[in-house]
Amino acid sequence: MLKEQTISKKNGIKAEDCAVIAQIAAKHKSDIYIIKGNKKVNAKSLMGLLSLNMKFGESIYVAAEGNDENEACAKVMSLL
Repeated sequence: MLKEQTISKKNGIKAEDCAVIAQIAAKHKSDIYIIKGNKKVNAKSLMGLLSLNMKFGESIYVAAEGNDENEACAKVMSLL
């Protein structure tokens, strides 16, 4: 599953947000990735998420693959 999302947080995705995303992603069995430009990082990796430097209005993709991919993708997208 691959879904596009626009960053809706006015200040972008900061360290605190990345920590919450990584914690939520880690609760799912599916592999979850966030893709920005030509960079793809594991959503369960705090350092990977921080490296994306996601800013307000930018488009990113959330990719999930596994048994609970629909729920995992929806939860991660709701945090962006």
